[in-house]
Amino acid sequence: MEPSYEVIERELGEIIRRALGARGILTADGERALDLSTYSVLVHLAEAGPMRLTDLAERLGQDRSTASRHVAALEAAGLVERGEDPADRRVALLSVSPLGAERLAGVVEARRQALRELLDSWSPEERAAFAHLLARFRAGMCERLARAHEEARKKVLA
Repeated sequence: MEPSYEVIERELGEIIRRALGARGILTADGERALDLSTYSVLVHLAEAGPMRLTDLAERLGQDRSTASRHVAALEAAGLVERGEDPADRRVALLSVSPLGAERLAGVVEARRQALRELLDSWSPEERAAFAHLLARFRAGMCERLARAHEEARKKVLA
């Protein structure tokens, strides 16, 4: 195996372990950082706007029941709101509440500040190259996961 694959695997593993271990870090405004699941839900809702639970579950790669339990907890915490779909009043649309938006903004700013501290010594060209390669890596990973999910779904249906 090419040595770079070993290095990449080891480094990504270490990054993931350290990132997951940093869940208790406080944001710039002293709030506790959001856990990964909460952060993911809020980011998807903030970026895409109000959406149905089934659409959110699909974006998160979760089944509907798992997403429903998580959203219920976020509603109880006041981070997510449920409203009517003007196109179909039988369906609820989920959105980020004002409190959720405030908490998300604090976490995003804290994360960006950490990145500025980590990458400030890099040249603008190095940061641009890293951003490009990281986005390319993520896109490839998402495509691979989608293919694997589709293959697993086909096996279940067969």
